[in-house]
Amino acid sequence: MDSFINKLKLKSQEYFANYKFADYLSFLRQSQFFSNKKILEIQNNKLRNLLNYSSQNIRSYNNLFKKINIKPSDIKSNEDLTKLPVMTKDSYRNDFPDKFVNLRANKQDLFLNFTSGSTGNPFKFFENHI
Repeated sequence: MDSFINKLKLKSQEYFANYKFADYLSFLRQSQFFSNKKILEIQNNKLRNLLNYSSQNIRSYNNLFKKINIKPSDIKSNEDLTKLPVMTKDSYRNDFPDKFVNLRANKQDLFLNFTSGSTGNPFKFFENHI
């Protein structure tokens, strides 16, 4: 039993080290006292980073930005999200998997997963092992 617990402890330490758990916890402890303005600033920054990353690494999003003639930098806040079309399951399914796999992903770390299909058609997506 001790061997199992030691292995589990090592795996959890590995996991938290990879995800900078202590840094996130510290941020969360501080952020509970942030002003609404500061929180909105952080959210908008994360939104811009996500859109930039998606445009550069996910073919479908890159194609979408080109098609609607918008650059990720045109989206400055959540109010600007109205400039983007609503993503549908059908549009995702049409481009999956070829255009929805991160170009930087190590394909060997991905495994196919899917929803239960309560609407009659299971929704497929990739996850990584981490």
